[in-house]
Amino acid sequence: YPLRRQRQMCIRDSPAAATRRGARPAEPAGGEEEELCENLFDSICSALLFPANQTLFLKAEGVELMILALREGRFGARGALRTLDFAAQRNAVVAERIVDSRGLGALFPYVGRAASLPLAHLKSRAERETAQREDDEHIISLLASLCHELDGRYRQRLLGKFVEGGHDKVAALVATRQAYAARVAAFEARARVEADGGGDDDDDDGELFLGRLEAGLLTVQLATTVLAYLIVSGDPSLSRTTLLLLHEAGVGVDGVAASLRELRESMGEAQVGVAVTNNRLKMDALCARFEQLSARLVRRQAPSGAGGATVAGPTGEGEHQ
Repeated sequence: YPLRRQRQMCIRDSPAAATRRGARPAEPAGGEEEELCENLFDSICSALLFPANQTLFLKAEGVELMILALREGRFGARGALRTLDFAAQRNAVVAERIVDSRGLGALFPYVGRAASLPLAHLKSRAERETAQREDDEHIISLLASLCHELDGRYRQRLLGKFVEGGHDKVAALVATRQAYAARVAAFEARARVEADGGGDDDDDDGELFLGRLEAGLLTVQLATTVLAYLIVSGDPSLSRTTLLLLHEAGVGVDGVAASLRELRESMGEAQVGVAVTNNRLKMDALCARFEQLSARLVRRQAPSGAGGATVAGPTGEGEHQ
């Protein structure tokens, strides 16, 4: 066939095109096929850690296929969500493709509602709870990547999704953050009680950090990152609503800033020459913008006295004094 005809055939027979034509693949039958599918998604996610594979994923219409799987809400939806999360990390082109392919419309119904993803194949309650925590983390991680990578009209489309429905997705994100912050605080309280018995401080510090991660620390930090982007978005209504919802949840600007700093410090040092792909540099810029806004808020509230002051709690939460 001529080269042009070959290309047309490849596009026609691509997985995403086949799915659009209505060729719905069968769901996995039994535990072995389910395990095979999960292993396949894990392998794709591992491959997507390398930028070259992210480019190949784009060319193969992998983004479109994952969005279709997520929109259908069948067995592959959870794996598709995980794959999109890995594909969008440090890759602005993938992030823009997600927006162009109407991926925001497929993703946002799950914000604050990760439990609506298919979990029927998981037998025990513990497995379902673990899967839901993983889904929450991937949803918020993907949102954080989109906030990091998108600019211009793409960012405006992302922000518009948070404005829709009376800012209900902002409220859902704050509620998710608070649920995991409570889990982290509960773990820290237990750890302090156990630490009274003594032990190796270095080992205790390492175990404490791992335990906080297991309880949901990263989800708290990533959710805070997304909320900080909303606060400094330049949209007065969105910024005001986000601050108000955080205030109602007992989180002040000091608590947000502390969570951002902790995440930034965990990323290591910024690398000169890789600003486009270095999330540490983007976190530096976000922290600087948020601190400037916080300083303006403090100056504006100064005449009203100390009633609105906040201090950081043990998990970085703002406790009102």
